[in-house]
Amino acid sequence: MRTASRVGVCGLTKACARVTLPVLLIAVACGDGEHPMVPPPPPEPPRAASVAVTPESATLASLGQTISFAASIVDQYGQSYAGTVAWTSSDPAVFTVDAGGTVTAVSNGSGTVAATFEGLSATAAVVVEQAPASLETVSGADQRAPAGTPLPEPVVVRVVDAGGSPVAEATVTFTPEAGDGTADPAEAPSDAAGLARTVWTLGPAVGGQTLEASANDASALVAATANNPDRAALEAFYHATGGPDWANDDNWLTDAPLGEWHGLRVDEMGRVVFIDMYRNGLTGAVPPEIGALSNLKTLSLTANLQLTAIPAEIGRLAKLEHLSLTSTGLTSVPSELGNLSQLGFLALTSTRLMSLPSEIGSLSALTHLDARDNEFTSLPPELGNLVRLRILQLSRNRLAGDAPLKLIAGLTELAVLQLQRNELTGAIPPELGALVRLERLDLSYNRLEGAIPPELGALTRLTWLNFASNHLEGAIPPELGDLTSLVMLRLSRNAALSGPLPASLSNLVRLDELWAGGTDLCAPDALREWLSGFTHRLRTCRDTSASAAYLTQAVQSLEFPVSLVADEPALLRVFPVAANAGGQSLPSARAVFYNDGEEVHRVDIPGTGSALTSEVDESSLSSSLNAEVPAEIVQPGLELVVEIDPNGTLDASLGLGRRVPAEGRMPVAVKAAPALDLTLVPFLSTANPDSSILDRTDGLTPEDTLFRSTHTLLPVREIDLKVHEPVETSAGSPFEIIGEVIAIRAMEGATGHYMGTIAGLSSGIGGLAQTGGRVSYSVLKPDIVAHELGHNFGLSHAPCGAGALDPFFPQDDGSIGSWGYDFRRSALVSSERTYDLMSYCDPAWISDYSFNMALDFRLAETMARVATPARSILIWGGVEADGTPFLEPALAVRAPPSLPRPGGGGYTIVGTAPDGRRLFSLEFAMPTLADGDGGSRFAFAVPVMPDWTALASITLSGNERSFTLDGEGHRAVAVVRDPVTLRVRAVLRSGAAAEFGAAALRDRATALSALRPGLEVLFSRGIPDLATRGR
Repeated sequence: MRTASRVGVCGLTKACARVTLPVLLIAVACGDGEHPMVPPPPPEPPRAASVAVTPESATLASLGQTISFAASIVDQYGQSYAGTVAWTSSDPAVFTVDAGGTVTAVSNGSGTVAATFEGLSATAAVVVEQAPASLETVSGADQRAPAGTPLPEPVVVRVVDAGGSPVAEATVTFTPEAGDGTADPAEAPSDAAGLARTVWTLGPAVGGQTLEASANDASALVAATANNPDRAALEAFYHATGGPDWANDDNWLTDAPLGEWHGLRVDEMGRVVFIDMYRNGLTGAVPPEIGALSNLKTLSLTANLQLTAIPAEIGRLAKLEHLSLTSTGLTSVPSELGNLSQLGFLALTSTRLMSLPSEIGSLSALTHLDARDNEFTSLPPELGNLVRLRILQLSRNRLAGDAPLKLIAGLTELAVLQLQRNELTGAIPPELGALVRLERLDLSYNRLEGAIPPELGALTRLTWLNFASNHLEGAIPPELGDLTSLVMLRLSRNAALSGPLPASLSNLVRLDELWAGGTDLCAPDALREWLSGFTHRLRTCRDTSASAAYLTQAVQSLEFPVSLVADEPALLRVFPVAANAGGQSLPSARAVFYNDGEEVHRVDIPGTGSALTSEVDESSLSSSLNAEVPAEIVQPGLELVVEIDPNGTLDASLGLGRRVPAEGRMPVAVKAAPALDLTLVPFLSTANPDSSILDRTDGLTPEDTLFRSTHTLLPVREIDLKVHEPVETSAGSPFEIIGEVIAIRAMEGATGHYMGTIAGLSSGIGGLAQTGGRVSYSVLKPDIVAHELGHNFGLSHAPCGAGALDPFFPQDDGSIGSWGYDFRRSALVSSERTYDLMSYCDPAWISDYSFNMALDFRLAETMARVATPARSILIWGGVEADGTPFLEPALAVRAPPSLPRPGGGGYTIVGTAPDGRRLFSLEFAMPTLADGDGGSRFAFAVPVMPDWTALASITLSGNERSFTLDGEGHRAVAVVRDPVTLRVRAVLRSGAAAEFGAAALRDRATALSALRPGLEVLFSRGIPDLATRGR
């Protein structure tokens, strides 16, 4: 600071004066001669003028933290002045200061530090404000609790400053990692001890979880472990239901992930979402702990007959969507079942239930209720609350009266209603006509009475209508002609239904089947052309007192006409009838045949000495006038006119019907059956290679007696027969052989029928066949070959010795029901003492029912287009008799792709890549295997797409069960084949014994391939390697 000073004669400042004082004294002493100089007063001695403190302020962030202040003294001349200041704190409780000016933080607060010297002082501002420097976990770390639940103890952290002192009033934020739950509170202030606490509720994921506690830039991580809450419940389930005695308890109670325990699936968090204990031998009662499985969506306890009770806690399964208690020993279900607000599917089939609880009406999401095969006599009124119900299956109960139907008539979302085989009485309520979404309606096998309501004509979505086996009466209402979506109409065994079908039924252009046997309904001539387009069982409207005629091949009926096979000879039978026969002999007759408006054949049949009758008698050839019609005349479009007694020799008073038909020409149904493409595949067993089978198949022709029954009894005129090269097999049963035949057909890309056969196999099974398929197995006996081909033509078993019966076969005893004709013996075949080929009884022939069914099936078959061989995966397997699905080791093959028919059918096959990506998904109906034990087999060749680099798993699912191939299994398969012709020469499987292991299997296949140049070996132990031919 500049200060003003006196100025002397020298013009110098005071500072200068001090320096030049001697000179000045001399100058003053000299004066100017007139005025002597006066000396100035002496300067003021230096003294302290001010004190300053640096820095001017300071903030301390932790207790115990220090900072040094410095004080400077300045004299009046602005120069440093030596001296010692005294330091003081304005609030020693907040901070202290020592003699050297060092301030130490004591507690949060603010004040000033002062430096004092000789009455002078200066201050600096001091703030003590603790800042969180770190957080310490005091308690609550490393705890365990079930996922989704709070930890047993709160999480406590301490906030400390840089000096380690607790920080009070710091805001601590508790943040779980993503998906790791919640903290309550999410923010908490620290107390005087620096402590902040929260309650941590773990997230749903099983395993390690973390919680971050943070204050300012300081943070700490707290770890905890979320136990799977499902494990304890599953352990209780295991022990309560006899787990040690289950049929399969793989991995249960082990340390394996729950998803690897038999019958379980888990979600991405490891929580159980799926339980399938199908036919697993569960006993006793399901324990209350089942209610803890809070993520469970599917629970299937199907086919555990000794399972006796379900706990009320099942009502806690808030996410349950699918519940199957089918085929269990339950006698009741808890009312808490009504709490399952997400339940969409409920199966209670084949239990011991006597009734449904009223709370079932609370299942607001229910769309499918299956409660077949129980002892229900009534339904709770609350069932009417199930407004979202689409499928209701209550067949084979004891529901009585008309109340059930009236209640159900209000469920307007129904698409499927099955009430067959109950004890319903009364009339069909017209209100059912309001169920306009209905697609399937089955009321068969009840005691319903009265007429069919015309209001049902409003059900335009209906595809299936079954009123068979009731006491319905009267005519068919014309309004049924409005059911233009109808595919199946069954009216059989309603004796009082009568009259001709209304002409409006010709509008049913989608109809495939019409069954009216056991009724007095009949088909008028106006509907004959319409009826020829689909399978039907309906007698012809005719005057029973009139003369009649028909053409027969294997079998024929006046009431249920049988179509003829083109280019096969037929026998014409003419039945003259006279109201007043009076002992007259049969007169002559003339039959004229027309096609395309032109006469193509004429035959005169002389009269006989047999008696003229007043009604048709089919039981004897002598009761009719007979003539054989050449094969070339039997062609589609054939028409017939028969004149009886053309020369008028008999008196008109006899009332003889002289013309058939009475007017016009009688159409004769003739259909051209396609040739039967049949490949016979002889097998040789590796264990017992009985080559006698080759003696029978070598040189075999279609004219061989082996195919006599096929030609005679089935609609087969021509057989395109091929005998396959012998195939070596390690199969030990007909079921394995037919599975191999199905796989061979797929690998070879065949479109025709394949029939496998083998000699020396002691199984007691003569044949197996796919119903409606093209694969069979048969011993080489004519009737068995024909029987199995009948299954291929869509025929099920007729009664008499067989199981899996066709419920619509018209004769309860399995007899053919109509008169047959054996051309080889020129003899009739009894309608009552001969049994249908599709039964197990002898003597065997074919019924009009089976012949028509088989012919219609063959005509409807479409020959698949032969595909070009491509890189494919052979997926083959099936289901066992108990419904358990299985897959054989898949093979990488070059084969024409063969995939299921579109439309699904209850089973799926899904292939996935190692990264979980779905490569393919197939939906299909499991083929029905007739003459077996209830099991089935299938095979598909799935083309490999260019971007498929690897296949990780193949899963077959259906019937609430699944089977997965996922790597190398214990089973192996080897196939030897010609890569050029694709013909298979061997199918070998590994077994449990060492000599049948995978290595031996490969060696055997290699040895077989070496017997003929150019053969290849395809080998697999489960999943094929898409990078190579196979592994």
